[in-house]
Amino acid sequence: MTYSGADVLAHLSELARQRALMRQITDVIVVAAQSQDGELIQSALRSVIGYDARILISATTSEAGALARRKQPEVVFAIDPSATQPAGAHTVKDLRKAGVVAPIAIISDLLTPRLSVEIVQAGAFDVLHRDDVCGVRLRECLLKLAAPTPPTKD
Repeated sequence: MTYSGADVLAHLSELARQRALMRQITDVIVVAAQSQDGELIQSALRSVIGYDARILISATTSEAGALARRKQPEVVFAIDPSATQPAGAHTVKDLRKAGVVAPIAIISDLLTPRLSVEIVQAGAFDVLHRDDVCGVRLRECLLKLAAPTPPTKD
Protein backbone atom coordinates (compact mmCIF):
# COMPACT_ATOMS: atom_id res chain seq x y z
CA MET A 1 0.00 0.00 0.00
CA THR A 2 1.30 3.41 -0.95
CA TYR A 3 1.59 6.02 1.76
CA SER A 4 1.19 9.52 0.34
CA GLY A 5 1.81 13.01 1.61
CA ALA A 6 -1.95 13.43 1.89
CA ASP A 7 -2.04 10.45 4.27
CA VAL A 8 0.61 12.06 6.45
CA LEU A 9 -1.28 15.36 6.51
CA ALA A 10 -4.53 13.58 7.37
CA HIS A 11 -2.79 11.76 10.22
CA LEU A 12 -1.26 15.02 11.52
CA SER A 13 -4.68 16.68 11.30
CA GLU A 14 -6.24 13.88 13.36
CA LEU A 15 -3.45 14.15 15.93
CA ALA A 16 -4.03 17.91 16.16
CA ARG A 17 -7.75 17.29 16.71
CA GLN A 18 -6.97 14.79 19.47
CA ARG A 19 -4.41 17.18 20.96
CA ALA A 20 -7.11 19.83 21.30
CA LEU A 21 -9.03 17.42 23.54
CA MET A 22 -5.98 16.43 25.57
CA ARG A 23 -5.47 17.80 29.04
CA GLN A 24 -2.79 20.46 29.19
CA ILE A 25 0.69 19.16 30.05
CA THR A 26 2.46 21.76 32.17
CA ASP A 27 5.52 20.04 33.68
CA VAL A 28 8.04 17.89 31.85
CA ILE A 29 11.56 16.73 32.66
CA VAL A 30 13.95 15.75 29.88
CA VAL A 31 16.93 13.63 30.95
CA ALA A 32 19.83 14.02 28.53
CA ALA A 33 23.54 13.70 29.26
CA GLN A 34 24.32 15.97 26.29
CA SER A 35 22.78 19.44 26.53
CA GLN A 36 22.16 19.67 22.78
CA ASP A 37 20.13 16.45 22.93
CA GLY A 38 18.04 17.87 25.75
CA GLU A 39 17.49 21.10 23.86
CA LEU A 40 16.37 19.17 20.77
CA ILE A 41 13.76 17.25 22.78
CA GLN A 42 12.71 20.44 24.58
CA SER A 43 12.18 22.23 21.24
CA ALA A 44 10.23 19.32 19.79
CA LEU A 45 8.03 19.20 22.89
CA ARG A 46 7.40 22.95 22.78
CA SER A 47 6.10 22.60 19.23
CA VAL A 48 3.54 20.07 20.46
CA ILE A 49 2.56 21.15 23.98
CA GLY A 50 3.30 24.85 23.72
CA TYR A 51 5.53 27.41 25.34
CA ASP A 52 3.57 27.73 28.57
CA ALA A 53 4.78 24.32 29.74
CA ARG A 54 7.72 24.06 32.12
CA ILE A 55 10.20 21.76 30.36
CA LEU A 56 13.33 21.23 32.45
CA ILE A 57 16.48 19.53 31.20
CA SER A 58 18.43 17.30 33.55
CA ALA A 59 21.84 15.79 32.83
CA THR A 60 21.42 12.79 35.13
CA THR A 61 18.72 10.58 36.59
CA SER A 62 19.64 11.71 40.11
CA GLU A 63 19.27 15.36 39.09
CA ALA A 64 15.89 14.49 37.55
CA GLY A 65 14.92 12.89 40.86
CA ALA A 66 15.84 16.06 42.73
CA LEU A 67 13.70 18.11 40.34
CA ALA A 68 10.83 15.63 40.72
CA ARG A 69 11.00 15.84 44.52
CA ARG A 70 10.44 19.60 44.24
CA LYS A 71 7.57 19.15 41.78
CA GLN A 72 6.56 15.90 40.13
CA PRO A 73 6.42 16.24 36.35
CA GLU A 74 3.55 14.89 34.33
CA VAL A 75 5.97 13.06 32.05
CA VAL A 76 9.68 12.36 31.76
CA PHE A 77 11.51 11.86 28.49
CA ALA A 78 14.90 10.20 28.92
CA ILE A 79 17.43 9.85 26.16
CA ASP A 80 18.95 6.40 26.36
CA PRO A 81 22.67 6.96 26.99
CA SER A 82 23.76 4.03 24.83
CA ALA A 83 22.51 1.61 22.25
CA THR A 84 23.14 -1.43 24.43
CA GLN A 85 20.27 -3.55 25.68
CA PRO A 86 20.29 -2.81 29.39
CA ALA A 87 20.66 0.97 29.23
CA GLY A 88 17.02 1.92 28.59
CA ALA A 89 15.72 -0.45 31.24
CA HIS A 90 18.35 0.75 33.71
CA THR A 91 17.43 4.37 33.01
CA VAL A 92 13.80 3.65 33.93
CA LYS A 93 14.84 1.85 37.12
CA ASP A 94 17.28 4.63 38.06
CA LEU A 95 14.58 7.29 37.59
CA ARG A 96 12.18 5.31 39.78
CA LYS A 97 14.87 4.94 42.48
CA ALA A 98 15.48 8.68 42.26
CA GLY A 99 11.83 9.36 43.09
CA VAL A 100 10.23 9.93 39.70
CA VAL A 101 6.68 8.56 39.66
CA ALA A 102 5.56 10.14 36.38
CA PRO A 103 5.24 8.16 33.17
CA ILE A 104 8.61 7.73 31.46
CA ALA A 105 9.27 7.62 27.74
CA ILE A 106 12.68 6.40 26.58
CA ILE A 107 14.26 7.82 23.44
CA SER A 108 16.96 5.65 21.88
CA ASP A 109 19.25 5.67 18.86
CA LEU A 110 18.92 1.97 18.27
CA LEU A 111 15.70 0.10 18.85
CA THR A 112 14.75 -3.45 18.14
CA PRO A 113 11.35 -4.92 18.92
CA ARG A 114 12.94 -7.02 21.67
CA LEU A 115 14.68 -4.02 23.23
CA SER A 116 11.48 -1.97 23.12
CA VAL A 117 9.58 -4.74 24.93
CA GLU A 118 12.31 -5.03 27.59
CA ILE A 119 12.26 -1.27 28.21
CA VAL A 120 8.45 -1.27 28.54
CA GLN A 121 8.64 -4.29 30.86
CA ALA A 122 11.10 -2.30 33.00
CA GLY A 123 8.37 0.31 33.49
CA ALA A 124 8.63 2.76 30.59
CA PHE A 125 5.35 4.03 29.27
CA ASP A 126 6.62 4.36 25.71
CA VAL A 127 9.78 3.95 23.65
CA LEU A 128 10.65 6.16 20.72
CA HIS A 129 13.44 6.08 18.18
CA ARG A 130 15.53 9.24 18.21
CA ASP A 131 14.64 9.94 14.57
CA ASP A 132 10.94 10.06 15.50
CA VAL A 133 11.25 12.86 18.04
CA CYS A 134 10.55 15.63 15.56
CA GLY A 135 7.77 13.70 13.88
CA VAL A 136 4.39 12.17 14.37
CA ARG A 137 5.57 9.59 16.95
CA LEU A 138 6.22 12.27 19.59
CA ARG A 139 2.66 13.51 19.20
CA GLU A 140 1.33 9.96 19.45
CA CYS A 141 3.37 9.38 22.61
CA LEU A 142 2.06 12.55 24.23
CA LEU A 143 -1.49 11.61 23.37
CA LYS A 144 -1.01 8.28 25.13
CA LEU A 145 0.53 10.01 28.13
CA ALA A 146 -2.15 12.64 28.51
CA ALA A 147 -5.44 10.99 27.73
CA PRO A 148 -8.09 13.32 26.40
CA THR A 149 -10.26 14.97 28.98
CA PRO A 150 -13.82 13.64 28.95
CA PRO A 151 -16.40 16.05 27.58
CA THR A 152 -18.26 18.01 30.24
CA LYS A 153 -22.02 17.78 30.54
CA ASP A 154 -23.76 21.13 30.48
